[in-house]
Amino acid sequence: MKWQDIYGHEKHIAVLRSAMEKDRIAHAYLFYGTAGIGKRTTALTFATALNCPLASESQTPCGECPSCRKIAHGNHSDVSTLVAEGQFIRIKAIRDLQDQMKFRPFEGKNRVFIIAQADKLNNVAANALLKTLEEPSPANILILTTSRLHLLPQTILSRCQHVRFNPLPEQTVHAYLKDSLSLSDQELSVLAASSGGSIAKALALSRESYLELRDEIIARLSGAELQAPLQRLYFAALIGNDKKDVISRLEIMKSCYRDAVVYAERGAEGRLVNQDRSEVIEGIARRIATPELIRNLAVIEKASSAIEQNANKALTLEAMMFRLAF
Repeated sequence: MKWQDIYGHEKHIAVLRSAMEKDRIAHAYLFYGTAGIGKRTTALTFATALNCPLASESQTPCGECPSCRKIAHGNHSDVSTLVAEGQFIRIKAIRDLQDQMKFRPFEGKNRVFIIAQADKLNNVAANALLKTLEEPSPANILILTTSRLHLLPQTILSRCQHVRFNPLPEQTVHAYLKDSLSLSDQELSVLAASSGGSIAKALALSRESYLELRDEIIARLSGAELQAPLQRLYFAALIGNDKKDVISRLEIMKSCYRDAVVYAERGAEGRLVNQDRSEVIEGIARRIATPELIRNLAVIEKASSAIEQNANKALTLEAMMFRLAF
């Protein structure tokens, strides 16, 4: 795994390489930002660079030596990744980490522990980790990753060097997808635009037949049948009952109405998420007034937030459908 294998985040890579060059590596880092944008990949590549015997001059792992290959395959004795067991990262995992930190690295220059989704530390585990952060040991480096910074205790936040990861530019996601998937450029553009700057989300959408689902939802929103109350109830039921699916389908609805607002304001020159469905978007923009389109966006966002907070999905979706303008 090499730095050039990471899409985007050039500034973060430069900061980490500079710390290596100046021998000013922090004992604990906190990589935070939206899920699926490369935090864990960057952490693993950093761990690879710290242990690659050929990286001392360029601060770039070679990707070919035994150390690099072992880390890539997950069997390097000095690089470990902690993940949650069920809902939490439990005290046993932290105790095991602390036991390993008592000894010098076995085969590498640095022992690196990556704690993925560190916001899942339960209270006991978080308190145990705090003691380790307060008394760092030489040659041991901790890298915490999280997409929910607000769930971590302030005591842990204050003892880590923060590295914020922003969503990737759409063109960066597009470039990654082009190198990874055999889809048309138009399809790749839609996935990249719908990803929210997350490569992981874009890949998940490609596996979930997202484009077919999107086409079905936009087709229904563009038709006149939703004027009928029973059809609105039927559509609400079609959105589903699984929380993740519901949120995903509401995002599609928002992208549709957002595109309609853009089209109403800027016409064909507007930058549409669903650019391959511009004719359908144009029809929606001509049928529904812009203030009502904006209100639709607010109604869907309110419903999405309520469902995120575990409101009754069926009732929330039905109420939403009767507030939307069609």
